[in-house]
Amino acid sequence: MSSPDFKDDPQQRDEWHRFVHRALRERGDALPENFAAQTAALVESAVRRSSDRLESWLQRALVATLLIAAGVTLYVMGGRALAALTPSPGSGWIYTVALCLGLSVATQHFVRRRESHR
Repeated sequence: MSSPDFKDDPQQRDEWHRFVHRALRERGDALPENFAAQTAALVESAVRRSSDRLESWLQRALVATLLIAAGVTLYVMGGRALAALTPSPGSGWIYTVALCLGLSVATQHFVRRRESHR
């Protein structure tokens, strides 16, 4: 069995090597009772972190793409695009929905960041 790939997380790699080294140093022919569970948990946490990094990168790429598209649209359409954004009678609720959506996304983002730093 080869060690998992911890290219982006040297701390996880060091923890993995210490864990295996400790298990091999212990006297006796048998591995500890929970060796498989500990190894599986360690590999699972590395996989989860890798998946979270990919998701975060994809979200950033999407936001960047949307911002670039908005900039290109404003450049191409100029004043017509800005004139279309002016409020028309009875459309005030659109701004409320947009504000609510923005606050919700921002709250989720900060909660995830806080949980990942624990």
